[in-house]
Amino acid sequence: MAVHNNYKTFNRRSVHLLKCQSSEKGQRGNWHTLLSGEVGAVRASSRYLLVACKDATFNVFTPAGQRRFPPIMLPAPLSKIDVDGDTVAAVTDTARFFLWEILESGLKAVMRNECVASLLWSSQGEDENVTVEKVGFSENKKPVIVTSAGKAYIYSDEVGAWLKMTDQGDSIMAISSYAGTNSRKRDAAAAAAEASKSKFALASSTALPPLASLSRLAAPSLAPLHDVPSNFRSMADLAHCEAQRISAEYLKSGREYKFWLLAAVKHHARAANADKLREILNDLMGTKEEGWSPTVLGEDKKAMLKEALQLVASNVELQRLFAEFNDLLDANTDDLMDVQGALE
Repeated sequence: MAVHNNYKTFNRRSVHLLKCQSSEKGQRGNWHTLLSGEVGAVRASSRYLLVACKDATFNVFTPAGQRRFPPIMLPAPLSKIDVDGDTVAAVTDTARFFLWEILESGLKAVMRNECVASLLWSSQGEDENVTVEKVGFSENKKPVIVTSAGKAYIYSDEVGAWLKMTDQGDSIMAISSYAGTNSRKRDAAAAAAEASKSKFALASSTALPPLASLSRLAAPSLAPLHDVPSNFRSMADLAHCEAQRISAEYLKSGREYKFWLLAAVKHHARAANADKLREILNDLMGTKEEGWSPTVLGEDKKAMLKEALQLVASNVELQRLFAEFNDLLDANTDDLMDVQGALE
């Protein structure tokens, strides 16, 4: 795909060339057309070519170069666009968000002229000019906005608002032990090697899980601060783990949910927070009450309980708590074996 703005000028009127070339001979992707508006952004998929012009028009073409609709006039030029299947997400220069479905009959607005200026707010005030760095879709097809300040948001139809999934510039993260861990500039091999050192690291995968993907899309995180008192760093670590865990739960990412839950258990164990640990262990152990599930996001709670108890056992002050739940786990296992034996 090639764009030639101001391709030719006739009597002070400029025309702009859009040219599509396929690497394979005879393919329908070889075509070109002229536009009256200067091209500002282009996004292509296997089914559509989206062209946003600086005169605030939005154009949709087929792979063969045919227009799907007349030019769509928007309140301002689009700065970012993306397409997933038949769904298009776009943000204007004036921080207005649109979500469309491409139908045979035309475009159907799912979200229209939604103001997202609040997502561009910065704690640094006017000293930092925050912009939309990327617009796209999550794995569960929800619209995503990533800002230059390192924040990633997902829109929730149920809540009717944007949910903040990650924040690389968050002040809590900045004073935690996790500051700087999600920078896009980190070498992928080094990051994988670091993760492999931890017994509770995320399983290796060629594709990043949902929450990690959003973090990598966001801006590099702040460098860790070295003059933070240990008690504040400990509180920040726990707050960050909890925020990550709940984001992973919303994204339905079982691996990441397990990782951040166990990370929180590790911090609680270090601080000997018995009450917090008991609450977590009780949920993993489960009850006979209606509504309790033995799994969460596809992860087995009993397996998570065993790993959590190993972390609890690392603090001698928590030996009584460890023994209590370890005995319950053993008793529960014995009961299960008796039932299986009876069935056989």
